[in-house]
Amino acid sequence: MLKAEKPWLYEADSQAWQQALIDLDEAYQHYFDICAGKRPQPPPPKKPRKDGQPPGYPRFTSKHNRQSYRYPQARRIAIAGQRIRLPKVGWVKTVFHRPLQGKAKNVTVSKTKTGKYDVSFQVEMEMPDPQPKAGQVGVDLGLKTYLVLSSGETIPNPGNRIKGERRLKKLQRDYSRTQRGSRGREKARRRLARQHERVSNQGRDFQHKLSRNLIDRWGVICLEDLQIKGMLQNHHLAKHIQDAGWGEFVRQLGYKGKWYGSHIERIDRWYPSTKTCSNCLMVMTGMLLRVRVWEWSNWGIVHDREVYAAQNSARVG
Repeated sequence: MLKAEKPWLYEADSQAWQQALIDLDEAYQHYFDICAGKRPQPPPPKKPRKDGQPPGYPRFTSKHNRQSYRYPQARRIAIAGQRIRLPKVGWVKTVFHRPLQGKAKNVTVSKTKTGKYDVSFQVEMEMPDPQPKAGQVGVDLGLKTYLVLSSGETIPNPGNRIKGERRLKKLQRDYSRTQRGSRGREKARRRLARQHERVSNQGRDFQHKLSRNLIDRWGVICLEDLQIKGMLQNHHLAKHIQDAGWGEFVRQLGYKGKWYGSHIERIDRWYPSTKTCSNCLMVMTGMLLRVRVWEWSNWGIVHDREVYAAQNSARVG
């Protein structure tokens, strides 16, 4: 009946419409469970909602924010070589990120802000039992040096966002100077979005490769439990801390460790790992942040602040 009134509904697959209604129903059921006390109350928002609804109430998601739809039955999707056939769309040329493994359950098609389309598969597969590995290492996260291992190995910080900041500023200026609603403004917006996407992809690629490398090499990884939210209050370092993305990197270490048999040990954030001598365990008090190398007079040893922080993390862990 609704399709007879609105013929444009025939342009999309019927199961995609049904899945959208199922998702909406789940959102309302989640909210009703919160009201009934079956689910914990969400934290209060920093700012009141514009629609005046309480926390947990389903939000309307505009298509201008992110466009996506889902096929709940992946068996209706066909793959042949470098092409994929989508219902109501037809055959589409595709660049596959990796070979499809396991049994596909559903398929989501989404449109990025640059005008590209992504197709993601949710698959069901059996993961082998993780085999515990030998070896323990301490990790000290930093800004100039992204991380230092207790073995002395250092990984420099690529600083992708900082390096691309000059290009981003230029594209942002070009975008702000265009006329609203013009074709030139849309072109400038896409150029800016592509640069943001490029910088973001570079950061994710670096973190995924580095986290997998550590998981493959070590059975126990010890690192400090950083209070990133509090550290962002330092306006001199906030931009560099956000660029480093420590929270996302630690999250990747956590789930990859569960998959491949590595244990992530968190060290108390108040433990003075950068001020403690690894020989006598005495703590150097009154050390400023700009001091990167210090000498302990009792032993006559020159301490590299980051290396000894990683070694102390491995010892405590």
